[in-house]
Amino acid sequence: MAQTNPQSDFIDIKGILRTYLSKWKYFVVSVVLMGLIGFVFVTINKPKYQVNANVILTSNNQASPMNAALGMLGDFGSMFGANADIEDEIFIITSHTVLTDVAKDLNLNIKHVVKNGLLDRETMYEDYPVEIYPQAGMVDTLKTTITFKIRANSEGKVNVKAKARGKTIAKISDSEFPITIDTDYGQFVLNKTDAYPAGESVKTNIIVKGFGATAEDLERDITVNMASKRSNIIALGYQTPYPEEGEKILNEIVALYNLRGIDMKKEQNNRTLQFLNERIALVEVELGNAENNLISYMKQNGIVDMEADAQYMYTLKGENELKLVSSSAWVEVLKTTLQFLQQPENAYALMPALTEGGEALADAIGTYNELILSRLAMLGNAKSDNIALKNLEDKINAMRVSIVHSVEKYLENAQVTLRALEKSINTSNSKINAIPDQRYSMMSLYRTREVKNQLYLYLLKSQEETALSLNNAEPNAQIIDEAYTLTEELGLSKKVWLALFVFMGLCIPVVIIYIQSLMASSKKEKA
Repeated sequence: MAQTNPQSDFIDIKGILRTYLSKWKYFVVSVVLMGLIGFVFVTINKPKYQVNANVILTSNNQASPMNAALGMLGDFGSMFGANADIEDEIFIITSHTVLTDVAKDLNLNIKHVVKNGLLDRETMYEDYPVEIYPQAGMVDTLKTTITFKIRANSEGKVNVKAKARGKTIAKISDSEFPITIDTDYGQFVLNKTDAYPAGESVKTNIIVKGFGATAEDLERDITVNMASKRSNIIALGYQTPYPEEGEKILNEIVALYNLRGIDMKKEQNNRTLQFLNERIALVEVELGNAENNLISYMKQNGIVDMEADAQYMYTLKGENELKLVSSSAWVEVLKTTLQFLQQPENAYALMPALTEGGEALADAIGTYNELILSRLAMLGNAKSDNIALKNLEDKINAMRVSIVHSVEKYLENAQVTLRALEKSINTSNSKINAIPDQRYSMMSLYRTREVKNQLYLYLLKSQEETALSLNNAEPNAQIIDEAYTLTEELGLSKKVWLALFVFMGLCIPVVIIYIQSLMASSKKEKA
């Protein structure tokens, strides 16, 4: 029976160490080589930093007659979206339109990469040596990326090579600044800046993109989150090797988002103000006619002390006359509101608040106005066939029909009440034989004037409040924290990366020597 060598059950540690030590040159070469690779890696790869900004959404409600009813909705109104929908605002704040405007304002579509040494390449956002001027309007529709490789010697001779989609589209040799380059995409002009080093060679690459492509890059890199599900705070984040530029980008996003919200509110207020101006002009004529009719009747009938007569009539008629004036004014307001709703151009305009119609009608109008504001917020970014936009418009149309029916019902009831009051007053008048007929006519003229006067005052108040809202439009968001950069680098530090590469340099010879020993043992066993 064969016996196994007991020594084969033990690992010859000393032998292994002698083998590794005898090949110490492998370790030196491997560590040096991997150390150099690690040095190149940490030199080329710039550390990234986290840039943050925090904002809190403000209410979309404003103190104007068109949306004053929104403040009366309370908790019930929030069921219909009276409060700002933070998810919609997150979509808007990083929408393609906002990010495209950011790219235009900060010229983010042009990147300058300056080569200062063998491995030192730096992306510069200011004080770069060469500026490029694309043809006007070209970058608005540019769909590809164009890279300009610029090499200038100390004597001022410049070589330029332009590439797009991996192909050379232009090449210029031994030229001098300024340089005009004609391509299939348009014309570009290269020229020195004030930061150009005179008498020195310059190596720089300029990368030109369209504003749309730049906005897509920002959309991928920028993160937007809610602080919590019940919070109105939006947290913006951006990871970049260039924190100063990242802070500018986040601050510009917030600024343009607020500016967009202000412009939308001003546009809506302008439309409301235009409608009020038209109605005021019409009611002003009617009020003037009513006043002239009253004066003419007083002159024709020799009425001198109008105040005494009016006081006597109010005392005589009592509460019914007061109710008649109020009811007549309410009928006129309902007619005006119904006319506003039935005009096609006001299909998606804010409607006046009807506070005298009861809480139910005020709630419905408030909810309708909030839906109009939500549609305006989506309209600047959504396409015409957007499902969410269509659903919202269907909801608005259905609610407008419901409100029209409600207003018509209120108008019908108000007219019934008005006729009942008139009938009651006529019955009372017939019993007062001592009152001259002129007093009845006088009262009718006076009542007509008061109705027009109340409606005129109501419209003037609405006009003033709308004008104030127009001049004091507030932004959608208030800044909690302007963009700031966290001090710690993201990922591993340069020292850790170098240590990893050195460790790899130590491991590689061990693996190679081990494989060689296995191969040698295999050959001996076969022999």
